[in-house]
Amino acid sequence: MGHRNIEQYNNYIDPAEEQWKLKARCVDTDTESWFVEKGEDYNLPILNKICRECPVKLACLEYAVKYKMIGYWAGTTGGERRKLRAV
Repeated sequence: MGHRNIEQYNNYIDPAEEQWKLKARCVDTDTESWFVEKGEDYNLPILNKICRECPVKLACLEYAVKYKMIGYWAGTTGGERRKLRAV
């Protein structure tokens, strides 16, 4: 993502909407686990355990759906969240 795109992204999301991230169980994990290249698989047993025990899972899911985030958020893949948005 180019520098200009990052600035546009940062202007798009209100920082106040990201406060829940400080309480997320994944906050200190390796981000590469949550974002995989096309054709690669997520390490679902580990990611699901982290998400299942997370106190802000609902806020995470709402955020990921609202902003059409890529990667694994709140125990869901991008494809699963696209289905949620379609409902």
